[in-house]
Amino acid sequence: MVSELVARWIKNRRAGWGRLLAVLGMVLLAGCTPRDVRWAMFEYWSTNTPEKRCFQSGYLIDFDAGYQECLDTAALGSARSMFHLGDLHYKGELLPRDHPRAFRWYYEAAMRGHNNAQYTVAHMIRYGEGVEQDLDLALAWYDLYAYFHDGKLERYPAREELLALLSAEEITAARQQYERLVAQIKANLATP
Repeated sequence: MVSELVARWIKNRRAGWGRLLAVLGMVLLAGCTPRDVRWAMFEYWSTNTPEKRCFQSGYLIDFDAGYQECLDTAALGSARSMFHLGDLHYKGELLPRDHPRAFRWYYEAAMRGHNNAQYTVAHMIRYGEGVEQDLDLALAWYDLYAYFHDGKLERYPAREELLALLSAEEITAARQQYERLVAQIKANLATP
């Protein structure tokens, strides 16, 4: 009974890691055996898609298997998995920090329309994290993020700061890069 509740909660997880650990702790205190908890985690593992598991709690069970699933689903074109791989390499929590590799994953996800990856690429280009700093290109990526997010360019202070730093020629160059990127991403989204 309790293992079913835990399995259902894990399967439909909408809370953060802290709540997951708190619930598992309460389950153990309520008299559940470690076998019940393992069964709940197995049920979660076996009922979700590989793409979903790669960025949820698959790492709790087996990091190597979860990481491999992320690589596999990214190879199939999953922008979400690519973004997650970028996060893993950027933050350096479970893997060694590697900003150039993180940038490559974020860039691949951004080119497939992942909005958070687009913003992250803009940030990394602006500050030269893992890639050469290029303020015009960063402005193009901030505009791209706004275009695919909500279309309201004036809402993003990072973009406004860049406009103050760039000359009119650089802003024109950024606009041309932006138009080229929008066309590429739309073409990527149009092809499965």
